[in-house]
Amino acid sequence: MLADCRKGGSKLARLKTFPITFKMELSGGCGESLMRNLLYVYPRSVNLSSRSGPSRNIAIHVELMNAQEKPIYAIFGKSSGPNITFSADTAVSYHNKTPTFCDEIKINLPVDLNDGHHLLFTFFHITCKANKVGDEVKIPIGYSWIPLLKDGRLQTGEFALPIALEQLPQSYGYLSPDVNLPNVKWLEGHKPLFDIKLEAVTTVHTQDSHLDKFLLAYQSLSINDKKNPPVSEADLKDAIRSVIKARPEPMVAFLYVILDKLLALIANPPYTVSVSAVCFEVLGQLVKICTVLLNSFRDAHGRSSLLTTYIHYHKIALKETSIVQSNNSKTEPKLESTVRMPTSPESKHLFDIIKEFERTNYMKASVEGDYELKTPKKMMHEELALQWVISGGAAREMAFLNSWFFLELMVCHHIANLLSHLFSIYIGLGLKLSN
Repeated sequence: MLADCRKGGSKLARLKTFPITFKMELSGGCGESLMRNLLYVYPRSVNLSSRSGPSRNIAIHVELMNAQEKPIYAIFGKSSGPNITFSADTAVSYHNKTPTFCDEIKINLPVDLNDGHHLLFTFFHITCKANKVGDEVKIPIGYSWIPLLKDGRLQTGEFALPIALEQLPQSYGYLSPDVNLPNVKWLEGHKPLFDIKLEAVTTVHTQDSHLDKFLLAYQSLSINDKKNPPVSEADLKDAIRSVIKARPEPMVAFLYVILDKLLALIANPPYTVSVSAVCFEVLGQLVKICTVLLNSFRDAHGRSSLLTTYIHYHKIALKETSIVQSNNSKTEPKLESTVRMPTSPESKHLFDIIKEFERTNYMKASVEGDYELKTPKKMMHEELALQWVISGGAAREMAFLNSWFFLELMVCHHIANLLSHLFSIYIGLGLKLSN
């Protein structure tokens, strides 16, 4: 074409030209700012060659079912239909008993998934010509399903599922399709004949076995259920140590959640103080991983921006809470409503200075009786300093190599507690931050 343009007698040479400039801008990566909990379903292929009867024009009907086996209004519709629907259908494969599919089905997963949620696949034969008036256009020829949760984890990846020739019994969604249900007729004796792929884009589920193990162990500590007792101390330590074995992508995505849990365990260990020691060691290893391995996220001082962001914009807004639920629930609100204040002479002197300054400059009346010094609960920065002092070996070395993180974390948290529990006596939050 370019050669023809250069020829004088070419038709293209007589066309007018105009200048144009191409510009490409690539935005940098950013963290998650919105919650997403999406599941993408990709039916691959199905083999119905051994099924007798009409089974040539095959389509798959996909539904997200709850524990009561009712469809959920959570499937994104196609461009020609409503935005959200109860179900989705694949394209019809005409005159083929072993079709392959190229459909993508997008599902908005519920936040409160349980063991009863599952995907139900219904295989239909689509009749091209109705022989009689009233004949069904869609004839069901098979069923299959897959539970969304397994051992508390969201199931994703490649799956090969068997196909049932009859309607499934009640409460089937709690069972794996690998279970050969009695009194159910299977195609080719329960062979896996339906291939499917599930992919998740979610900020709710970690999709990492090591992180799931730790978060489930942490969650069990705050559940009062005799049927599901909390994990033992040995299992909890093992779950904490497994955090550093997680893949980098989910570790970064859920880094702040992991750090919150580790610091909560340090401040309020559910068992012996050795749990806090394990958490401190793993915390140092996570800081090392973020600083050494994630070089693209380091600032001019060699500090990981993920960690600096956590210190200055995330952790200072949090409060320590007791992990294990108290048996005496009546006394908890009273403890939470009291102002926690350090009882050391230095802190008391600082409080007196602040109190006098606020009374003088902002003309606020002194509040007597309501803000008496109380015996404090364990403070995170104090427990963190204690673990640093008593640590040894690799944990102590990593803490000193990344001392900036621990020092800034303790200082910022202590200041945040002063702002929260001392300054708020006299001035508002907006005035505090402006000054």
